[in-house]
Amino acid sequence: MLFLQDELVELEEKLEQVDLAESRSGTARHLWNLHSRREDSNVARKALMAEIRVKLREYQEALNAQSLVLALEPASDIYVESIANWFDMKKPMVEMESHFLDKRGDLVSLAGGQSSKELLEHYLERNWYHLFRNKEKGEAANSSHSSTIEYYSVDRIKHTARIFLALVSAIFAIIPVLILFCVQSMGIRISIIAAFAVAFAAIFSVTTNSRTPEMFATMAGYAALLAVFVSNPPATTA
Repeated sequence: MLFLQDELVELEEKLEQVDLAESRSGTARHLWNLHSRREDSNVARKALMAEIRVKLREYQEALNAQSLVLALEPASDIYVESIANWFDMKKPMVEMESHFLDKRGDLVSLAGGQSSKELLEHYLERNWYHLFRNKEKGEAANSSHSSTIEYYSVDRIKHTARIFLALVSAIFAIIPVLILFCVQSMGIRISIIAAFAVAFAAIFSVTTNSRTPEMFATMAGYAALLAVFVSNPPATTA
């Protein structure tokens, strides 16, 4: 990118020299060349403009390609480790040519989708992937390649994480309501609401990839739900 940029700067400097040379001459023909594209008789300027046009298109294409690469997500460590293990086992290339995996900061994921995963999905995929193995696909791969390759279902991990989060949300919505319904002391109720709100916010922050405003909004809504028991305490029977 910097090389192309400097080439453009060099061409611009040459064009500026051609323009200055004509403007300093002061002749009518040279001044007319500077004010008319169609009737410009300066061959050097036309050649420079054509070269700039080609080089500028090349530079813009490089910019667009670079922007597309920068928009790609970084490669997940677990995927890089899987590929590295496969290289060690299968030896598909010489060792010298496989060291590109050592520069993990330069690796990107063409598939994408990593940023949309919840933190709980990342945890299950890294630590409990063996529970979601696709045995049929793994057996087929191992029988054909005589190696130990394991496949796991990303969809099953996603569904498991969503079910777990749904159950946790239901528990945090039902349990404190039952407790508050049985408690009469206003001070104890406020303490219970505060404890469950903090616990809910903590679980929400460590299991999802929600942004800070979303986390605050969710915590405020949850606390507002429980605060109903402060403004409208359950009636007691005499």
